Amino acid sequence: MPVLAPTVPSSSNRREQVIWTRLRLGHTSITHRHLLFGEPPPYCEICNISLSGAKFVGDLLPGGKIRAQETQKIFSSPSSWAIHCKKLLNPDKKSGCGWSSMRYKGKKLDTYKNLWFRKHKQEQENSQLSSPSTSNANNKSGMHVDHPEEDKKSTTPKKWEIDKLQNIIPRPRPSPQKRIIVPHTVLGNRSFAHDLNTLVKCTPFSGLDRIQPFTVTIATNCLLLVDFHCHIIKNEVVGYLGGNWDIASHNLAVLQAFPCRSGLGDKDSAARVEDEIRRSLERRHLSVVGWYHSHPTFPAQPTIKDVDSQMEYQITMKGDSDSSYTPCLGLICSPYDNQRPATEADYLAYWVMPPPEHRPHEYGRPMQMIYSIAHDSFLTQDLLMEMVMYFLDMTLVTNNCKSFLNLLM
Repeated sequence: MPVLAPTVPSSSNRREQVIWTRLRLGHTSITHRHLLFGEPPPYCEICNISLSGAKFVGDLLPGGKIRAQETQKIFSSPSSWAIHCKKLLNPDKKSGCGWSSMRYKGKKLDTYKNLWFRKHKQEQENSQLSSPSTSNANNKSGMHVDHPEEDKKSTTPKKWEIDKLQNIIPRPRPSPQKRIIVPHTVLGNRSFAHDLNTLVKCTPFSGLDRIQPFTVTIATNCLLLVDFHCHIIKNEVVGYLGGNWDIASHNLAVLQAFPCRSGLGDKDSAARVEDEIRRSLERRHLSVVGWYHSHPTFPAQPTIKDVDSQMEYQITMKGDSDSSYTPCLGLICSPYDNQRPATEADYLAYWVMPPPEHRPHEYGRPMQMIYSIAHDSFLTQDLLMEMVMYFLDMTLVTNNCKSFLNLLM
């Protein structure tokens, strides 16, 4: 199928636009080398922070990292260093932005940040004013003139057509980068400097000399539908897990998966899809016992955001008494992990252990749940219908995209 490719700006201009946008949104990964107006990036320059009479000095390293001269510890951003220094003086006080606390060459980093933003905003406004408004601006005589080149340009797609195509045609994916998995012990207390997409290694209960709080059994029909759902779409998908909780034997039986047949950002259809899943659970006399989601191209280990979400779900399903308690299981499927030599999908069932009472500001600890597989003797009609319905939904979306492309072309 021919693809209409819009004009792509040069890599340098694109990089400036991305940096400008992220700076305007207050993103902390904008570093000093982006702000010094063409000056070479500072290497081992001196920065300092003065707080309540105490002065902290650090070396500005390549890439915007900072090495504290007192401890030689390296921090990834100004905010993380400033937050660390403020907590040393007053651990209970909420830390603010590190840009306003740090000085470079006698000026606050906020000054460089605001000057850089105003400079590039003015440059963008000037470039928009200098661009030609119409293709016939040079024809002042009013007479008809043949322009073969302009006739060719008139057949190219208009801007609104290209904008619509950009929402349909998948953009090229960047080359996969290796995701680092960090142990829970290095996270420490909660901090705004932490990246919520950081992968956290799950620990089995046996590694802490503890017994798993409950046993887990997952049916093969459930795993088949999860596998199908995660493989058919290369973006992240989510769904619910239905089953039963046996309080006498402390066993959680996960019997069926219920995919969410809507995009993660589709708020319009989210309520409708959730209502359909709720009615499906009631018809099958099942309860919600967990949730699953995919990590399409990176390892099946939870992110910090996954850990917080799982902890929130566990608290919600805890109930008011022991009789109403139902465990909540998290399941991650990684179908296309480039870091694994194997071709089959990787699965991880996890549960989050809350932080100790004397350290309430820490993140919950993700724990790996060992589960057994219950082999179903046949594929149920519900499973086959769910797979067919999901495939039909995907086919309908694909056909609509093709029809729209044909209209534009």
